[in-house]
Amino acid sequence: FGLSSTTRATDLKTLFSKYGKVTKVVTNAKSPGARCYGFVTMSSVEEATKCISHLHRTELHGRMISVERVRRLLLHFGSFSGLRPQGPGPLPGRRDDGEA
Repeated sequence: FGLSSTTRATDLKTLFSKYGKVTKVVTNAKSPGARCYGFVTMSSVEEATKCISHLHRTELHGRMISVERVRRLLLHFGSFSGLRPQGPGPLPGRRDDGEA
């Protein structure tokens, strides 16, 4: 699983836009030798859910991608394509119980 090193943010935006409004795309595909991943932010939870159901475990640029909902905004160095719907959630650097 993971993005091809040839996959760019514009490719992800084009793909995910088929299922709703993409508000943000972040990828590390330009980092040589790194495992490639990306985060796509959709404008609603419904659109994010639609992307997951249509795009999880599909092929993009010769690689199988995993599309999952990210529960927390954390820096992740794994090999996957994440999906983060906009909306309320814990602040970066804070635990779920509100303590830093």
